[in-house]
Amino acid sequence: MNAIFRVMMLSMDTTTQSHPVAGTKVSVIGVAGDRISLVEEEARNAVENAGCLLGSSRLLELAVTKLATRKDATLLSYGHDLNGTLGRIADIVAGGTKVAILASGDPGFFGVLRGLSRVIDRESIAVFPAVSSIAMAFSRVGIPWDDAVVVSMHGRPPDPAVARILASSKVAVLTSPETPPHAVARMLVQRNAHAAQAIVCSNLSTDNEIVVEGDLETLAEGNSDPYSVMILIGMNGLPLGGYMSSGDLMCRPDDPAISFGMESMLYRHRGNLITKDEVRVIILSKLDLPRYGVLWDVGSGSGSVAIEAAHLSPGLTVFAIDQDGQAIANIQSNAISHAAQIHTVHGHAPEIFSDLPVPDRVFVGGGRIPALEAATKRIARPGRIVAAYTALDRAATGAKLLGSMIQVLVSESSTLPDGSVRLVPHNPVFVAYGDIDPGD
Repeated sequence: MNAIFRVMMLSMDTTTQSHPVAGTKVSVIGVAGDRISLVEEEARNAVENAGCLLGSSRLLELAVTKLATRKDATLLSYGHDLNGTLGRIADIVAGGTKVAILASGDPGFFGVLRGLSRVIDRESIAVFPAVSSIAMAFSRVGIPWDDAVVVSMHGRPPDPAVARILASSKVAVLTSPETPPHAVARMLVQRNAHAAQAIVCSNLSTDNEIVVEGDLETLAEGNSDPYSVMILIGMNGLPLGGYMSSGDLMCRPDDPAISFGMESMLYRHRGNLITKDEVRVIILSKLDLPRYGVLWDVGSGSGSVAIEAAHLSPGLTVFAIDQDGQAIANIQSNAISHAAQIHTVHGHAPEIFSDLPVPDRVFVGGGRIPALEAATKRIARPGRIVAAYTALDRAATGAKLLGSMIQVLVSESSTLPDGSVRLVPHNPVFVAYGDIDPGD
């Protein structure tokens, strides 16, 4: 209690607090588009007093032409080696020179501040943010973005970012010269993805501002400015908001995973068409679920495998596929009850496969050999397929296709009238599994 009281007293004692800019060695100034003349007075003073200016070529030119920069100031462009440039800034600061860094939008939102804070103490940094390009892009099209996922293509491999896009219902993508908007659209089209809305916002808050809306196929054939914001809404039919809800029951894709191998009675199912609890645990372990990617649950039945996979790996885009209308209704009801974000697909396998994004993982239930054979040809390289069977002859075919198989034999305790306990065996289930590379 005393410790808490002392902390509160310190926070109220403002007599010893200095102005946050007083000891500043590096000022980071956000600029909205070309509107550098609109930066606040303190930020303008920081630029005018800096012995070194760092920024893109465009922002440096704006500073020199529209602000009273020092004539002897050193001008540094970001270049391709940002870490090396920031290391040089640290050396300049150590030599006693004040530095001003010009950045687009909000420097603390996918901006230079992250790298700068690794080489300069935060007590020596003052930040003057502008409106982020993400906020500006959504404002241009009149769409709220508090539920949007933001993905950056700057200095990152594209595949994890694309997987994150596929797993989200509303996405803003910061594109780059290495991965411009048309390249992002092309990668999504190659995965059979679709979006209810696809928008590219370029050169925001400049005289050359462009906002283009179209489908992914059209954008893939375009040639937008690489430094753009790409807005994708309703990816693959996901509900807006990135979560499913029933009353107050909500689960976002990044919420913590929950238990798996849940009791079958917790799922609505038709007859006895549900993967048993213990078998489901083994299937999920053999699937070796990645953090991101696409999973098909073929012949989903109750959707139990799809739902628990979605909980275990929230970054996955999960498709529960079944040809039976009642099964689809049960899957949708179970997904809401368990707050799982999955897609239900009503169609016959393997014919429906051509309409779906390329999978990284596939589970085939119900002994469907044609579906299994088709999945080996559609899966991403390399990917993993798991199949479950109750008939040994079909299991042998599955094992030949996939390479490995185990038998799962579960016995359940039962109490006899005299109070003693016996074990009652369930029917054996055969689980075939293997890593598949279509290029082999």
